[in-house]
Amino acid sequence: MEYKNNIDGSFFVAELLESILLHLDMRTLLVSASPVCRYWATRIADSPKIQQALFFQPVSSVGAGRPESFTLNPLLVEKFGRCFFDTEGKYTYSRRAYSFLRLSWAPEGAIAKQGPPGSLTLEKSKRLEILTRSSSSWRRMLVSQPPPPSLGYVRYDDVDRWFRESHDTQIEPSSPQQGLTMGQLYDMVHSTICGREDYSAWYRVSWGKPRDSHQIEDHKEVLQLLRETNVVVAFSGGRQYYPDFDCGPWDIVSVREAFRSEGCGDSKVEKSDLWWAVFGTTHWRTILQLMRRVVGMAMIDGHIKHEAIGDGRVTSGW
Repeated sequence: MEYKNNIDGSFFVAELLESILLHLDMRTLLVSASPVCRYWATRIADSPKIQQALFFQPVSSVGAGRPESFTLNPLLVEKFGRCFFDTEGKYTYSRRAYSFLRLSWAPEGAIAKQGPPGSLTLEKSKRLEILTRSSSSWRRMLVSQPPPPSLGYVRYDDVDRWFRESHDTQIEPSSPQQGLTMGQLYDMVHSTICGREDYSAWYRVSWGKPRDSHQIEDHKEVLQLLRETNVVVAFSGGRQYYPDFDCGPWDIVSVREAFRSEGCGDSKVEKSDLWWAVFGTTHWRTILQLMRRVVGMAMIDGHIKHEAIGDGRVTSGW
């Protein structure tokens, strides 16, 4: 009996309890250990090491620069999948609002529903209500350990057929002393791609070092930001450029509300807050097409003929 009491008593020695709990996997530690008793819950909440293991506190000081190596939050990777953590393949793919229906906690069968565009209303399931509460633990979890110093942000907007604007910035974590949380990243993507005016926009979340899909001129902003932080979210396009895109049979407003986190405001970044530049391709044919627009040129069978400008006519062969 005395031996059994000694074993039970050891669980109430703070240092030993902490050491034992740190050997649990993250899910068990988060879901099963805290409800055991009030003492355990208090120790878990007060232990910096346990809070770091649960990705609630950073393992190093935030703002110390871009970490050379980091570990993604395994629970977030499991729950949000490739919609936010597309890291397995050689390329990083762009996605749209419809991708939210592929989340593991999306309403069952929603991705397979068919019907005329916008004809169905997506109801907020009980599971969605629970997961989108403002108090949900995933919202305050760090996306990685150590956390990135900032969230890289890029937006590409087409000016016309040949040119587009790029807007980029680095967004500071909502809690500077803690680091970038999943709640901040999720709200940024959700409010940008699920709006009535922007629901056809593409988005892509890139992690770590530049990958092959970034090795092109059009993604130089992403390349630069990935040298300064570990995560960049890039948006491109919009309804004005892709008017035929729809969110399947689902009304985009209902999709927005179903996946909106409780108490979440609009986290979109306004252009006035961004550094921007206008750029286009250097392909020679595109340059010639631009010249044609500016000075009234026309390409005819590999030759350029200057057409009427004002009252004068000048012709030239090339």
